Amino acid sequence: MAFTEKKLGQNQINNVSNTTLYTVPTGKKGIIRAMILTNTTASDATISIWHVPNASSSADSNSLFKTFSVPANDFVHIYTYVVMDTVGDKIDALAGTASAITVSLYGAEI
Repeated sequence: MAFTEKKLGQNQINNVSNTTLYTVPTGKKGIIRAMILTNTTASDATISIWHVPNASSSADSNSLFKTFSVPANDFVHIYTYVVMDTVGDKIDALAGTASAITVSLYGAEI
């Protein structure tokens, strides 16, 4: 089984509706190894991130980070190990301030 390390997703997060950063494709499993949350504004900003099961929606029961604060003009590097073994599982995010935070996901597909 091939193990392909790569950037799994990157997006500037809005505050109106959830942004999907990564969805497990058919025939694969995903592993999130690192998340970099970058605040590009002059004010602290918050973000919520969920590991959403296939055919479900974001909820407290699948929250990874809820209203997590990222300092102004700074970044937070989070080392993690999130295994996503079902096709259609996804990582969603929602910011407290529009376009304040960019999220980058790094990991592997097997």
